Amino acid sequence: MDITFSVQEASKGNVEQLVEVGNAAFMADVFFKKPEYHLRFTVDRVLTMMDSKNSVFIVAIRNNSFEIVGCIYLHWELYENHDNQVIKVCHQILTHGINFGPL
Repeated sequence: MDITFSVQEASKGNVEQLVEVGNAAFMADVFFKKPEYHLRFTVDRVLTMMDSKNSVFIVAIRNNSFEIVGCIYLHWELYENHDNQVIKVCHQILTHGINFGPL
């Protein structure tokens, strides 16, 4: 069984898979949530997140099937220090979609 995968930035062509993987990742604690909070992602929400400035979804793609098996959403802010050098600071890391399921 091939369990190798590649990591890359998601594209808008991956939106449906991001919604599926992201929602599946949060099913483990669905028992503790109200029904309106069971599904965290919609196509519109993922597109909005992708279009946000300084934001990206990173995906893990199974090499033998090209299936997205996990994702993480990153958002950052840019700041300048006292020497006017730009520093990237990770502002928010949301583990939306960490779902490696059966490899």
